[in-house]
Amino acid sequence: MLRSIFLAVVLILAIGTVSATNASPKIEFESEQINLGKVVSGNPINAAFTFSNKGDAELEIIEVRAGCGCTKAESEKKKLAPGESSTITIVFNSTGFSGPVRKQITVRSNDPNRSSVLLSFDVEVVPIAKLNPERLNFGSIKINQTKTHLLQIHPADPKNFTIQKIESMGEHVSATEFKKVKSGSNEFWEVKVQIKAGSVPGRIMENICVVAGSAPQQRVYALVYGNVVE
Repeated sequence: MLRSIFLAVVLILAIGTVSATNASPKIEFESEQINLGKVVSGNPINAAFTFSNKGDAELEIIEVRAGCGCTKAESEKKKLAPGESSTITIVFNSTGFSGPVRKQITVRSNDPNRSSVLLSFDVEVVPIAKLNPERLNFGSIKINQTKTHLLQIHPADPKNFTIQKIESMGEHVSATEFKKVKSGSNEFWEVKVQIKAGSVPGRIMENICVVAGSAPQQRVYALVYGNVVE
């Protein structure tokens, strides 16, 4: 009788040991790909990937690595007990980007079946402003003549767009003045652009730089060109 009880206890302990040995963490994300919509170039955008430990042992986040310096990513928690949840937070700096963008983040953990998870997010970066016309063509300009045309700047976010100054990037083209215009429900900026022909026939092609905002400053470049004729 005692021998039977002893064997039963040993069997229970053995089963418990095997069960503990087989326990493992399991990382599971609510979504491994998210769409962040649109962001104006130069503005940061934040997002979060939620994940849980669906296993029966502690989950440890070993590393969170973004694909480039434009994205910062980190885990809210480094260690999660079974059943716990946390988030991978990201901040994407859209400066220098335009159009559709996809970025990736690699998450490494002690999950024995999935030690590395690749997350991704999509975002469309829209320009801070659109120009009308996109290129300012003065056509033919006579030697030593001065011509003026109007350039419209339509910001993506009119309420938060302010022109600080306009810089000339050549000797022939300059912006003499600029002002904010309201036309019905539309708000845009109007810039008076001037081109001064020299004394030699030929082609003039220069940029002006519209400096907008304060901190950080953003820039919009407008191409201005024409032909100097006799």
